[in-house]
Amino acid sequence: MFYLLLANLTVLLHGCFVLFVIAGGLLGYRWPGIIWWHGPVATYGVLILVFSWRCPLTDVEIWLRRAAGETVEWSGFLQHYVFSYLGIDGSEWYVLAGLLALILLCNSRVYWRFFVGS
Repeated sequence: MFYLLLANLTVLLHGCFVLFVIAGGLLGYRWPGIIWWHGPVATYGVLILVFSWRCPLTDVEIWLRRAAGETVEWSGFLQHYVFSYLGIDGSEWYVLAGLLALILLCNSRVYWRFFVGS
């Protein structure tokens, strides 16, 4: 029971990480200093997408679910919690392009305003 609770908390943390990567720069309108946190986190998130790395939080969740006695037959957070419900694999080129475009669209204006000042 305790491992399952920790696994679910890991899912929540992982979801917050993904949302922060996608649109965390928007918080820079309210708190400009967050840009210095978002930049490295977003860069790491983009590298995970581009190079198909596995996030360490995924490994932690899988380990906790197995310790709780669950059978885990998936290997990626987005593939399991997002793409499977959309009926896609997540490895298609347009999924990667769409996610990268979403990250760029959500954050480019904030970064432009922060670094250029317009």
